[in-house]
Amino acid sequence: MRSWGRLQIALGALVAILVVGTVGYMILGLGALDAVYQSVMTVTTVGFSEVEPFGTADKIFTTLL
Repeated sequence: MRSWGRLQIALGALVAILVVGTVGYMILGLGALDAVYQSVMTVTTVGFSEVEPFGTADKIFTTLL
């Protein structure tokens, strides 16, 4: 596989993970912008802090993400 194909797969996987994270956080009660922000903070491991205090379900979802 050429490097361009691998890059496309990697970017597609990243986008898919961010979409799953955003939808998951929205299901858990965050607004759209907060859900995207929390997903990016989690996936990039920057992890400044949670947008809102997390309960048990939020913590489990974040761990799986």
